[in-house]
Amino acid sequence: MFVYDVTKPQTLEDLERLWIPSYNKHGPEGAVKIIVGNKADLSTSRQVSSEEGHDFARRHGCLFVETSAQDNTAVGQAFEELLANLQPLKALAIPAPREEAAACADIMQGRSGSQDANTAFRKWARRICWFPWLLFERGA
Repeated sequence: MFVYDVTKPQTLEDLERLWIPSYNKHGPEGAVKIIVGNKADLSTSRQVSSEEGHDFARRHGCLFVETSAQDNTAVGQAFEELLANLQPLKALAIPAPREEAAACADIMQGRSGSQDANTAFRKWARRICWFPWLLFERGA
């Protein structure tokens, strides 16, 4: 889920320049992606049209919805769209290979002194899902 502010075109540009390329590099192939234009309730301050957002999403192979977190408009719809489109992609949640599973167990039980265990855990986590705030290749 990629969110931009319809009152700030820079946030959409940041998706184009930073977040989507980062996802394409680190995220799983074939995952369902959605572009969310937030603050749709601020019509007098709007600087990114619905059409621009929709075209942007289409260019990047993403679903699209506009929301307002302020008045809770279509917030649930954004998640429902994602969930509805996840059904055919259950194969993305591939079980972790044995060494990655062992590393996950170690980390979750507080036994993660090893750099190899942390790397294996990150590889497994990337395979299951991707979050933009978890960029795993910082030192690489």
